[in-house]
Amino acid sequence: MRKFLLLLTFLPLMASAYDAEIDGVYYNLDKNTNQAEVTYPTSPSDRYKYSGDIIIAESFTYDGIHYKVTSIGKSTFDMCFGLTSVIIPNSIISIGMGAFYDCSSLSTVTIPNSVTYIGEAAFGSCSSLTSITLSENITKIESRTFSGCYSLDSIIIPKNVTSIGDYAFSSCYSMSTHTGLYSVTIPSSVTSIGKDAFSGSNSLSSVHITDLEAWCNIDFENRESNPLHNRRATIFLNGKEITDVVIPDSVTSIKDWTFYGFDMTSVTVPNSMTSIGQEAFGDCVCLDSVHIHDLEAWCKIKFSDMTSNPLYEASYLYLNGNEVTDLVIPDGITAIEDYAFCNCNRLTSLTIPNSVTTIGDWAFDGCSGLTSVTIPNSVTNIGDRAFGDCNELTSISIGESVKTIGKSAFDGDIRRVKDVYCYADDIPTTGDDVFHEPYMKYATLHVPATSVEAYKATAPWSGFGNIVALKDFFRGDVNGDGEVNGTDIQKIINIILTDKYDENADINEDGAVNGTDIQKIINIILTTE
Repeated sequence: MRKFLLLLTFLPLMASAYDAEIDGVYYNLDKNTNQAEVTYPTSPSDRYKYSGDIIIAESFTYDGIHYKVTSIGKSTFDMCFGLTSVIIPNSIISIGMGAFYDCSSLSTVTIPNSVTYIGEAAFGSCSSLTSITLSENITKIESRTFSGCYSLDSIIIPKNVTSIGDYAFSSCYSMSTHTGLYSVTIPSSVTSIGKDAFSGSNSLSSVHITDLEAWCNIDFENRESNPLHNRRATIFLNGKEITDVVIPDSVTSIKDWTFYGFDMTSVTVPNSMTSIGQEAFGDCVCLDSVHIHDLEAWCKIKFSDMTSNPLYEASYLYLNGNEVTDLVIPDGITAIEDYAFCNCNRLTSLTIPNSVTTIGDWAFDGCSGLTSVTIPNSVTNIGDRAFGDCNELTSISIGESVKTIGKSAFDGDIRRVKDVYCYADDIPTTGDDVFHEPYMKYATLHVPATSVEAYKATAPWSGFGNIVALKDFFRGDVNGDGEVNGTDIQKIINIILTDKYDENADINEDGAVNGTDIQKIINIILTTE
């Protein structure tokens, strides 16, 4: 179908007359500029007569006028199945649309540096083309220029090219021989790659670049625009294969699909990063670890979706070389962005400071190592699936200021949840399936005494098996059993030994849990006895 549409595009041109024939090559002549354009014979029986080895003249004299050959016209050699080679002179400036389309016997082409333009589908479906040298002075690879060239094994994009068009190298792969384009070199000058530019080129195994910052700034139209997309290609940076990717400090954003399908093993994200585009790390199935230097900077990155965050595939997060399992969000952070720690299943504990007011969509989705979560009183909004699929949770505490809870915020296999504490007097507005309904009946919901009946009458809260009034917490009752005694001291000791922070254990409210809190409890016990 694609070939048929291209033929329809070229057919109207077949009525063009030629002005001169020189050594078996046909030309149109412009007497005003003394320039000649290579064209085709007009007779239907001769339309595809070009065959064998063709030499295009650089210049010639005709009827006493000297002409310089500057262009190859649209469709000039298209479907000349017998054409095996062509010598293009240094006088040629442009090669028209479909000029060599479907020249199935053409095997090698050298395009001189005089050429500044190569038209759409100029070499499309040249199925025997094994090598081509491009002019250093072209600035764009047009749409479908080399589509269907499945014998082409490698291509070097010239250093002045800024864009690669739609389907430019699509289907450069033979289904029968399982061979095709395996190597592409993309210069730092390229800023955009069009739709499906490398779709169907399934043999691509190496992508050569010279500048990782420039690569991060390429606008890919879709997944198949990226030659990495089929998970077989490796990036070579200045000739060296890379699997541990270190994003340069100068990079502030990564575009959509930048590393889609690339089998990297680790990535280091700089503090300068502010945004990462759609599926930038999608399908990076070998990605094992993410390395950062500033947790606050990480919390502020805007991720477009779950696979724009490399943690979705990696799970392991390292802060200055140390694995993060006990996550403490830095004080001063007001919003935890969407997808910030999505699928970071190595986390075992989470501390959210009172500065946070918003927890974004999917922020901790898939953090299956968490056993409890306490949302502080400062938080007013909890996003969709913020804690979805945190399947090891046993307790959830929701602060008194929460106004809205997004859909599926705590959805998943939450069969281990025994207690949910909600301190909000006014029932928060909720989306669909906030809690996984089949397991709610096995859990107890603790709410303010004055709001018990309201919660019992409001879905989805009414789905809990038991709804009871919160016990009044008083300072020193660390384990929440309603008393201050030696068990609370033991609880604090355990917290100190594990080097964790628990707000309830910070008796003197100095931001740390230590021996002074134990002394404070002793004083409380002595005072009440």
